[in-house]
Amino acid sequence: MEQSQGVGYLIVNVSTARGAIPLEGASVTVMYDEENNTSVFTVLTTDMSGKTDKIELPAPPRSLSETPGNTKPYATYTLQIDKEGYYRVTNTGVPIFSGVTSIQPVEMIPLAEYDPDTVYPRYGLDVTEDTDPGL
Repeated sequence: MEQSQGVGYLIVNVSTARGAIPLEGASVTVMYDEENNTSVFTVLTTDMSGKTDKIELPAPPRSLSETPGNTKPYATYTLQIDKEGYYRVTNTGVPIFSGVTSIQPVEMIPLAEYDPDTVYPRYGLDVTEDTDPGL
């Protein structure tokens, strides 16, 4: 009888500035991505290089990819990445294959900061729409 479960691996690489700056301390929540099961599998934190530890995730057995048919030979997961000062990123449908280490790159975008003493124009900008240009 064929083994019903395999194991795949995942490393998440979180950065900003188009991948140039790694983000330490980002929270990565790994959730199941199935119709009947969207519960949290684990929560990880990125290190100083912006990477999580390598984790094991359940995946269908490798033999499913060796025969034709409609059976999906991989598992899918949802990743939610949070870091203070950045927009939340949610990646759905992240594929995990049995016996394979997947590296998922995630680029975070900083939130806009508002400091009224450094913004120009300092007190805002008023715009009046001219609805009747003939006046």
